[in-house]
Order: sequence, then structure tokens, then C-alpha cells
Amino acid sequence: GRISLRLPLFNDNAIVRVNVLVAGLVDPGQKLIDIRASLYDSRIVRYVIAGDMVFRMRWGDAPDFLFSLGGFHPRFQAPAGFPTLRRLSVSIGNDFGARLNVEGFLALTPNTLQLGVKATADVEVAEIFSAHGEVYVYGMITFSPFAFRLDFGVHFSLRRGSTNLLAVHVEGFIEGPGPWRIQGSASISVLFFEVSASFDLRFGAPAAPPAVTPPPDILALLVEALTDAKSWNAELADSARRVVSLGRVEGERTVLDPIGGLTV
Repeated sequence: GRISLRLPLFNDNAIVRVNVLVAGLVDPGQKLIDIRASLYDSRIVRYVIAGDMVFRMRWGDAPDFLFSLGGFHPRFQAPAGFPTLRRLSVSIGNDFGARLNVEGFLALTPNTLQLGVKATADVEVAEIFSAHGEVYVYGMITFSPFAFRLDFGVHFSLRRGSTNLLAVHVEGFIEGPGPWRIQGSASISVLFFEVSASFDLRFGAPAAPPAVTPPPDILALLVEALTDAKSWNAELADSARRVVSLGRVEGERTVLDPIGGLTV
């Protein structure tokens, strides 16, 4: 199907124009639900917005699911055959040689939460000087065993024609806990001079391996509970009146009124 939105409504010159193509698949034989959506010909004012979404769920002997708006963390290994998704993005430009692009993603899997954003800017002055800047932050949380990773980067360059006047690059990552680690590199160059350095810091004790607890025997516990007389109770509705008198019964037995109910 197709979803279209225009604001103001019924206006050919709408400020917001959103068009989404949606395709869904339900395959009981493969025990699969797969829904995909893509933005096309969409904009806010005159700024283009784009991106893809996927929801996939499997059930049966190997249940699994994936949900993604704009893709995954670069270090996440998507399943084989999984489509490559465009980042959710908005592109802003003007008539004076300045452009800004912002893109991001949000993803959820049974064992991870992933999100990130990246901004890129380009400025050109009279076709003589040009500047390029880029900043990104990508995060991924793993639930079991618990782990956290944050990738970051900053890049900036200033050029005159094809000559680099200034360039700065910083990138790295933070991960932990047990132990925490901060690793990365940085460099700066001015004309023909360049200085660079790298760092790798670790601190904190290694995480203890998770305790392995065997799963309980659910059936045995259920049978034990059902054979316990204390698990069974006779009840009478609040609006009902007894029609018989119940005598005492020896032993652990539950006596049920003919118009009563039984709870376990």
C-alpha cells in the first residue's frame, strides 16, 4: 500500500509532504511476518526527507524479531539476506553553497538496543574556499551479557581549491563495563605539517561470568501444586444463597456447593 500525508491538508503547495510505500508479508509456512516501508518524494518545506523501515518476526522453534528505522549500528551483524536500509535523513541546502545533512537510526532486537545520529555540513565560498564537517555518535546496548558501546567521530577540513589548509580528525569508541575501554585516534594537519596520536585506556575489573542456573522442571512443580488439597477452594457467588447444609468431611477434601464454584 501507500500512505500519503500533506500539511496543510488538500493543498498542492503543502509545507509538509510525506509519501510512504509499505509492503507486508505473512508466511505461516515459514512462520514469518515481514513488513517494510520506504519514504519517497517526501519533504519538509523544500528539504528532502528519506529513509527505510523494517519489522521482521519469526515464531516457532527459533523465535526472533528485528525492528529498525534507518538501519543498524555499524558493528551489528544483520541476518543473512536482510535488506540494506537507508538511514532516516533530512537534507538542507541553500543557494549560497551551504548544505547540511542529518541522518539517524533506531533498532531493537531481542538482545540489543541501537541508536545513532550523524550530521554532515559542507560550505563553499565563491568556488575558492570550501569547508567540510562531520560529527557522528552511534550507540549499542547489549542486554545479556550486559554491555555498552559508543562510537564517536569528528572530522573537519578547510580547503582552498584542491589544497588542504586545515584538517582535524578524531574518532574512537567507549565500551564496557568489565573492564571499561576508551580507544581512538586524533590528528591535526596545517598545510604541510601533521601531528597525530592514538590512545587506548582500560580501567575497572573484568566482569564476572554470569551464573548459569538450570531451568526449573515446570511440569513437576505444576503437578505438585495441583495434588495439594490446599490449592483447591470451594466458593459461592456473592448473590447466591445456599440451598443445602454442608456437613463436616473427614480428611483433606473440598466440599462443593451445587451452585458454587471451584477455584485452584
